[in-house]
Amino acid sequence: MREIYLEIAGYQPHVIEAAIASIGQMPRAMDARMVRSMLLHQSEEFDHGEMAIRDFVGLGGSAELARTQRMSPPSFAVAGMWWMIAHQRDPFAYVGALYLFEGLTPTVTGLVKARLREKGFKKDSLEYVEFHSTEDIKHANLVNHLITEAARVFPEALESIKHGYDCFEAVYPIPVWRCAYERAVASVSPGRQA
Repeated sequence: MREIYLEIAGYQPHVIEAAIASIGQMPRAMDARMVRSMLLHQSEEFDHGEMAIRDFVGLGGSAELARTQRMSPPSFAVAGMWWMIAHQRDPFAYVGALYLFEGLTPTVTGLVKARLREKGFKKDSLEYVEFHSTEDIKHANLVNHLITEAARVFPEALESIKHGYDCFEAVYPIPVWRCAYERAVASVSPGRQA
């Protein structure tokens, strides 16, 4: 988990910046309430890299390291994928990528939080997991609504939504999680289990 928190701290600020840029590219015919909902959602995500750093520190990591270390290649790919959505000016791809992010996070965190507590994780290392296991259910519902509305008002957007999902799935979560796992295994001293 410590290494996963480090990955989140690496890519998260870039994802937020790129997501906000993509929202700004939405068609001007879009209902302003939808744009407001997307921006509000990103404002709620704004500090989650810092939340991951706090949990990283709670598990013995260094805040300075988390803020200065280069991103791993998989996290760099995650950040790059989100920036490419903005660069390509394909804002509905943002909604598709967001579907995977917000749909997966509450499921995974909900499944692991009890096990992490059993393993002795304290409150100062579970803020991210606790928050996302409940809050992202609301966010997943928002994304489902955004997709439904986008498909109704902008049917041509469905191809971009699907493409955004596919692009994000190519870089997240498995490559990021595998990198975190490999780093964790490499850091374990002989005779200890990961």
